[in-house]
Amino acid sequence: MASNNTRNDKLEVLIGRNLRRARERRNLSQTKLGDAFGITFQQIQKYESGKNRISASLLFRAARVLNVPISHFFQ
Repeated sequence: MASNNTRNDKLEVLIGRNLRRARERRNLSQTKLGDAFGITFQQIQKYESGKNRISASLLFRAARVLNVPISHFFQ
């Protein structure tokens, strides 16, 4: 049975992958998306790779900026 950490890590990778896909569909660079959130492109890279956990509030803002439903990140 997988530990909770393993499941959480997989979820972070899924959210990050879907964040990257939505960003690329909008033709936004990591820098431009970071600027929209007031964070660095390096932080966007960490979110997209699943290394860092994205907060609920930032995920909500990402959905608005990228014009996708919040459920998009969990598909």
